[in-house]
Amino acid sequence: MVNPKVFRMPTVEPSLVGKAQLSDFYATQRFNRPAPRAQPLSRIVISWFFAAG
Repeated sequence: MVNPKVFRMPTVEPSLVGKAQLSDFYATQRFNRPAPRAQPLSRIVISWFFAAG
């Protein structure tokens, strides 16, 4: 069985140890926001199509 450890650099001590702490953190603090979505700042279109003329 794997015992996960999560580190927050630059500390050398783990901030979360074990599956229970990890799942509790993600259930209560990470994915509890109503709509975490990224908004695109700009769009770039690159095309290799050249019209034959």
